[in-house]
Amino acid sequence: MKEVLAKLYKDHIEWLEPHDHLSRATNGFKSAVEFMMSNDNSSKIKQFQEYTNKLDTVRNENTYSNFPELVRLKEYE
Repeated sequence: MKEVLAKLYKDHIEWLEPHDHLSRATNGFKSAVEFMMSNDNSSKIKQFQEYTNKLDTVRNENTYSNFPELVRLKEYE
């Protein structure tokens, strides 16, 4: 999942870089990718799912409906 997101960010950076004369936005996206790739917290996905399911029950919501990009996390169930 990280690799997919990193590719999307890198594609955006390639588009953004020629337009970002101060490099602030470009550097921000590059920093986000570096931070994301620096740690592997995949062991916490199950804990995230359990906690989110509890919140969904209390709030009468569905996280995966609200954030469809997170549906891939269900693969870790």
